[in-house]
Formats: sequence, structure tokens, C-alpha cells
Amino acid sequence: MLRTVAPAPEPCDCPGCSGAELDPAALIDDLIDGGATLLGIEDPLEAELFAANLLALGNQAGEGFAEALAGGIIPALEEIGSPEALAVLHAVAALEEGTAAADAAARLTGSGVPSPGWAAELRQPVEAEVFLRFADTGENLSVLVATFSRAGRSHGFSVNVVHGDCHSATEILLFPGTVLDQVIDMIQNNEGARDLVITRSSPDPESFRWETERALNARADHDQDTDEPAEADPADEESPDYHLSAELLRARLRLLPAPSRPPARHGD
Repeated sequence: MLRTVAPAPEPCDCPGCSGAELDPAALIDDLIDGGATLLGIEDPLEAELFAANLLALGNQAGEGFAEALAGGIIPALEEIGSPEALAVLHAVAALEEGTAAADAAARLTGSGVPSPGWAAELRQPVEAEVFLRFADTGENLSVLVATFSRAGRSHGFSVNVVHGDCHSATEILLFPGTVLDQVIDMIQNNEGARDLVITRSSPDPESFRWETERALNARADHDQDTDEPAEADPADEESPDYHLSAELLRARLRLLPAPSRPPARHGD
């Protein structure tokens, strides 16, 4: 698979990410340090990946993180009230399901705190472009591909799914939309498994969302059932962590029409 990826922030090395007990004060310090980096970026996708890092940490921390985010972390960032804190709030607001970060960012902006240059682009609508599904003829494996654009910048996701493992996602590749044709060629050329015959289809947005969420949810269930995190593939060193990409992809899926059929049960 093509290893092309949009720039991403360095993996978080705070206590929560390293597996130690989460220290809220240390986490706030790390976020402010990250906010300083965010002030210097140009592509808002990098800000979204930064926020995805935080939300992925929250998922790993377990129940209660959403409440801690809305009731503790976001108010603390608003109280600090610096441009760095505002940059973090803008980033989180882009991915957060809720209004706490967006409301806090609006209040700081209204009080005169300057927003980073990418904030205006981040508020532009994200438009879905292409939906593709590739599968071997036995429906053992499939690859789900989608691209999205915002303010003239395009990016895409390629999700590898193993249907014999509860239809679970195994890998997510985030790539610039400009290399979509190369991604398709790599899938169809079937490098490393040339004995498989690959079929191609174009699902509608609702079907794509249903199948992709099934894959992400199955993987999330599997991750909860194991005490040890999956080892990273050395070939993926230039790619964002799976869980960061999954958070960003889930945000994009929420932009698509809600499936008319109910969510798949695990294993169905």
C-alpha cells in the first residue's frame, strides 16, 4: 500500500499516552506546548490530527474522559486564554461531538484573542468527493477509499478490512487527494498478493458510512478486549497512528447521510 500521508504532529509522550496514570495538569501543559506548534502550521488538517491525538488518548483513558474534556480541560484552556490555548480549542472544536470547545473558542475570539491563520479555512465546509470499494472475489478482504475536500485542499482515507475477523479495520492510510490515482493503482495491482482478483465498485455515501463504521466499531471492540495495544507496523512509520486516523475518519463519516439500516452488531 502506498505510504503517503499528510503531515502530522509528533506522537504525544504525555503520561496518558505513555500508559502511566493521566495527569490533567501535565496534559494541559502538553496541549499548550502543542498549541504553540499549531500557531505555525498552514494546513488545518494538521490541527485536526492534533485534536484526533487528544480524542484517541481519551478513548484509551476509558469512560469519563468526555466529561473531563468538557468539564475540565476545555474550561482550563479558556481560562489560560492565550493564542496557543485558542489554537487548541479551534482544533478540538473541529472534531468534538458537542459545543464546549466551539463555545469556548468563540468567547476567547470575542474577547480579542487572535485566532491562528488556518482557523478560517478550518471553518469552511468539508465536501465528500469519491467513494470506492475494492474487494477480492471471495469477499475475504476489502479496501474502502474515500476522498474529501475543503477550501481547495483534498485528502483521502484508505481502510483495510478483514471480513473473517468480524469485518474489522486493520489499517487506515491517510493520503493527499492528489495521489488518489496512485492509491487506486496500488490496490488494483494487488502488490504482494497477485493471486487475488480485485473487484471495484462505487458505493453510495450512506452505504459507505455504514460499512466503514462497522469496520471501525469492530476494531474498537477488539482493542478493548486486549490488554496490549497492537504493535505498529515498521512500514507505517510515516503514517499517523491508526487511532488518530480513525478519529479523523469518524468525523468525516458524520458528514455523510445517516444510514437507514441500524448499525451492524459485532460479527454480523
